[in-house]
Amino acid sequence: MTKKINKLITYLSILQETLKFKEQESIQTRYTDVDIELPDDLEIHERWAGPDTDFYHVVEFPARDLDKRIRAARDHLRYLKKRANGIKHGE
Repeated sequence: MTKKINKLITYLSILQETLKFKEQESIQTRYTDVDIELPDDLEIHERWAGPDTDFYHVVEFPARDLDKRIRAARDHLRYLKKRANGIKHGE
């Protein structure tokens, strides 16, 4: 069973929007926040697809490593932005 995370993100966004709407309209609710929790043993498969459907790269990691993956992705993005602004690798 393969599901794309986009559906889960959409679902969470709707839940958060519901809470925000209730707050704006002063609708009584017991809850002030909502999140979706993933079990630590859940295996995440990050799939990078190329223009050709036969070309892709998969990175697999457990959900418990998500914080490390977020830090690494932010660092990589920061590095790419610096390169785009004229700072080349090794300078």
